[in-house]
Amino acid sequence: MSQIQKWDESVVLWVREYISCPFLDVIMKWISFLGDNGIVWISITILFLFFAKTQQKKWRTWGMILGSSLLISSFITNIILKPFVARLRPYDVLLLDIILPPLSDYSFPSGHTTAAFTGAVVLWHINHIFGVGAFLFAVMVAFSRIYLAVHYITDVLAGAMIGSLCAFAVIAVVRRKHLLP
Repeated sequence: MSQIQKWDESVVLWVREYISCPFLDVIMKWISFLGDNGIVWISITILFLFFAKTQQKKWRTWGMILGSSLLISSFITNIILKPFVARLRPYDVLLLDIILPPLSDYSFPSGHTTAAFTGAVVLWHINHIFGVGAFLFAVMVAFSRIYLAVHYITDVLAGAMIGSLCAFAVIAVVRRKHLLP
């Protein structure tokens, strides 16, 4: 067994042993639910695209940036990497009981974390105050995935990196093309 896998497993088991409690079970399950299918980020994208009344061009552009970043990062994570790496989830490997229904896809990288960091980077570029809140939420989503034993720490770190890089890349292209109002 590789050292990284041992470390990954030890983090999940440490969280399970020292942090897990009924109160946090409810909180982490709820935070993780908010990340299901990128619902929070898709909702924000729709708000930017269709419901922004002031500075419409600016908000629509940011909606397109967020939507494009989410599509690209989701494609890389869910269509390319998860099936290619085919990493089993921690609860399967460690034979842990979980409080979520079992998942049908693979573990690496974390799609929830990818979407959360994609959204956080875009919101940071729009407004640093919103960005700080989005990054705090992204970190909570990432931690919830480890807490719930559905991802290893390297899964969420990879998801954070992929999501951030995709958002930075889309923003850089849009800025280079002078499409931001």
